[in-house]
Amino acid sequence: MLGIVFCCLFLVGCASQSQNQKTADNSAAKEGANPVYAANEDVIKNYIADFLTKGYSKYYIINSMKFEFRQNKVQGSTIEAIVFTSMNFNVPPKDPETVPFIKEAKEKAQNETNPERKKIRQKEYQTYVSEYGKPQDINFVFKFTANLVNGKIKEESIQLFAEQDAENGVTYTPADDILPNEHTFRKNIKSGLPLSIE
Repeated sequence: MLGIVFCCLFLVGCASQSQNQKTADNSAAKEGANPVYAANEDVIKNYIADFLTKGYSKYYIINSMKFEFRQNKVQGSTIEAIVFTSMNFNVPPKDPETVPFIKEAKEKAQNETNPERKKIRQKEYQTYVSEYGKPQDINFVFKFTANLVNGKIKEESIQLFAEQDAENGVTYTPADDILPNEHTFRKNIKSGLPLSIE
């Protein structure tokens, strides 16, 4: 009888260990199968989120961010990741009628004498009013690189690049180049574009 109890306990223990191993294997596969990379994934996400928040929150309200790791490589004491990032944002709340490009569109519609053109300008103005302030998405592809010390990212070594489309393929430029500034923000608001990555 005692032998049967031990046998049952042994089988239950093996099944439990097998299930735990399967869960761990699935987790490792999901994280890119490299334990050093998996251990640093949150550091990479947080770094990109902080970078975008500091750069964009002066001009826009950031609602959410999503990250998709497309490639990762751990080689010796370095780590590299290609991260697709989607950011949902909107412009700060404001009465649309006080926004320069909307006021200008309204005036053009009111002053237009040609009936056909007046209809087009009126529709353009109404579109600006209805779309202003609605949440929008913008997408980035970042390349994150850093040195590792004992399997952990050395923060001072982090470099972040943004993917740019070029005639001869994809290139990466310093990520700071995509951040908005007062000049691009004003230019975009005036032209009716809420965001630019120029």
